[in-house]
Amino acid sequence: MDLQEDILTASRRATDLVSQILTFSRQGEMRREQVDLLPTIREAYRFLRATIPADVEIYADYLEALPKVAADPTQIHQVLLNLCTNSWHALDGGGGRVELHVGR
Repeated sequence: MDLQEDILTASRRATDLVSQILTFSRQGEMRREQVDLLPTIREAYRFLRATIPADVEIYADYLEALPKVAADPTQIHQVLLNLCTNSWHALDGGGGRVELHVGR
């Protein structure tokens, strides 16, 4: 993926996140669609690799043929980021390894 595509994807994700916040504040109905998890996992991995310090290894282990799930893709992305960021914070400033396993 090139830089322009990354910027567009991040912009769409930000738009979706703002929409979720507004939906939550109104207690509205959340949107669900059939989500292919693989692109979402890969995008979250790239984002994490760019934000978590280089002395922290990020290991992603996932099946290439993950089933689609009925979910909000932005929420799935946010959950992955939150779990991995929390794991990084638990390393307490030192290097280490954060592992993400999906479907195994």
